[in-house]
Amino acid sequence: MTKKVDQYYDLIDKAALLYYEHLRLDYLEALIRISKDIVEGVIDSRFDDSSFQQMEKIYQELENTLYTNEEVRLAWELLIIKAFKDRNLGLELMTPDTINYLVAAIVSGLFPEEDIKILDTTLGTGNLLHAV
Repeated sequence: MTKKVDQYYDLIDKAALLYYEHLRLDYLEALIRISKDIVEGVIDSRFDDSSFQQMEKIYQELENTLYTNEEVRLAWELLIIKAFKDRNLGLELMTPDTINYLVAAIVSGLFPEEDIKILDTTLGTGNLLHAV
């Protein structure tokens, strides 16, 4: 699993660096833009042709490789940590994995076959919510 987490991380990191180098977005803004691009299936039109082609290649590789939810979650967790460090933000906004796994196990034990809805009024990065 680590290899695929690293691969996903590296691809998103390359895309974020393209946003930084060519559009002068900071790392966190770039991650937000990338996630929006992936969801919408578009690439920012402000890129020059060379950068646009690089982004196409990155997004194509992301699309053509099968990643588990956990691999994607772990990669995004690492990317967000890097973005927080870039902005000198504290990491206390992010729930540690041990707490995530504990809460996920409790919820799974209490509601083994039920679809449930969770309200998280203190949503930070969404790490806990995504893990559950």
